[in-house]
Amino acid sequence: MHSHHLSSLSSRLWLVIALAVLPLFVMFVFDYLGQRDLTVSQAERDMARMLEAVQQEEAMALRAVRSTLGIMANSDNLASLDAEECSGIASRLLSILSDFNNLGAALPDGTLFCSGLPLQGGVRLDDRQWFKDASAGSDISAGEYAVGRISGRPSMVFGYPLRDGTELRAVLFASLSLAWFDRLVAAYRLPEGWEAILLSNAGDVIARYPDGHPWKGVRLPEEKHAAFLGIKTAAGGVGEVEGLEGALRLYGVRGVSFAGDMVDVVIGAPLGRSLADVDRAFSTRVALLALVALISALAARYAIRALIERWAGSTREVLARIAEGAPATSIAQPSDVFELRAVEEGIERMAVELARREAELRRLSMAVEQSPESVVITDPHGRIEYVNDAFCRVTGYARQELIGQNPRILNKGRTSEDTYRELWATILRGEGWRGE
Repeated sequence: MHSHHLSSLSSRLWLVIALAVLPLFVMFVFDYLGQRDLTVSQAERDMARMLEAVQQEEAMALRAVRSTLGIMANSDNLASLDAEECSGIASRLLSILSDFNNLGAALPDGTLFCSGLPLQGGVRLDDRQWFKDASAGSDISAGEYAVGRISGRPSMVFGYPLRDGTELRAVLFASLSLAWFDRLVAAYRLPEGWEAILLSNAGDVIARYPDGHPWKGVRLPEEKHAAFLGIKTAAGGVGEVEGLEGALRLYGVRGVSFAGDMVDVVIGAPLGRSLADVDRAFSTRVALLALVALISALAARYAIRALIERWAGSTREVLARIAEGAPATSIAQPSDVFELRAVEEGIERMAVELARREAELRRLSMAVEQSPESVVITDPHGRIEYVNDAFCRVTGYARQELIGQNPRILNKGRTSEDTYRELWATILRGEGWRGE
């Protein structure tokens, strides 16, 4: 049994519109998903480009460190390891090299004897990792992030062994400022909302762009630091994690090559903001699609009401009048729609044919009623359904007495049993019987 709601024209109209709109909606969804993937892919490409720039800036900074330490190591002022002469050349170099916080040297036992900045009391450096690496090696050490004990500034400190053959005479050091990171960020030209972080292996925020953020100088929560380390070890070094402010962001993480695993550069993109633009565009398109569908439905609804529902109502009235016995009824206001007009013409032909047949039936009924011959009609079970006036006159029964009775009511002994058996056999076969 069909539901009334699903059988109405309006419901079927909405169904047709929904079926027409559904492919467009599906297309919008696939386009939306594609745009999201494209946005993420573009952010990942930008991230990869910036991380590649990190490597180039690192190489430049390392060349500057190597060149500076080479000048000091080959200077005649260090031949005698005289503290005053060594500090003099360190001070002169420091005055012309703005990327360094300090330059100097320490004896093999770690005692600082040479500094480009004024010394205040005895300072030992043998606990620094850069000092240990340089003392044990023959080339420049990996950079170590540390706050200078003389400059008081955060620096990347490199050590270089000064040897006489295999004998260690002193360890030179160069404290590179974080200006290289500032140049790196400037070269990035980070879009609004992006961030760049210099992060120590302990999770300390060494530097951050934009500057002045409250996270600068603060140690990250362990879970956030672990998330960044997970991105660093993942394929491509790019991933989505919750940022410092709690919003979902796309991050790229790469270790600073000259610092080993001591320092990482972290680039963050506001993925949520980029995807929000895609989401808004999708919502706008869906809203426009819904508006078009609604306008189309209302227009079609009006057209159905004007063309079909009113026509259907007037046609039902015509058919009702025909059913009530007025077969000559015709359509008062024919439709100008070809298909509907064809139905109206069919109804009118049916009405004309019914009128013709009703006229024939009236003529036949009158002929039977006025026939001088007795006429009786029974159903297949032998019950009398009709008798004419002649039958009533011959039998002496009134019509009301005979209707519904069995013809045996007429058996008064004047008709033979054989005639009655023939009469009944003919009636039960559904055939007409004639006799006297």
